[in-house]
Amino acid sequence: MSEILKSIRAHSQPERVRTIDVPEWGEVIHYRMVTLADMHETQRAAPENPVRQEAELICLKALKQDGTPMFKRIDVLVLLEEADPVVVRRIANAMIGRKSADDIEKN
Repeated sequence: MSEILKSIRAHSQPERVRTIDVPEWGEVIHYRMVTLADMHETQRAAPENPVRQEAELICLKALKQDGTPMFKRIDVLVLLEEADPVVVRRIANAMIGRKSADDIEKN
């Protein structure tokens, strides 16, 4: 592996498990870094539909504390039809490192 690739890997730490506290659901979501491959997969699953892409991303990446998937891919329908869109958007934004409106307002 070249030095630049080693540096990229060291910086991003793709295997590190990250967490998002979701008090509305009484859960802590665990996940590994969202990659470009993950984003591509969600875009393929829902072209021209960024809201569904966010729900797809959560179903794809969310893990329980023991590392098992929190959702099945079919659960995207529940997220789309029954979950609070503000919560879903906050989770998806946190997973991809996008700041929320609240975070931006604080700065």
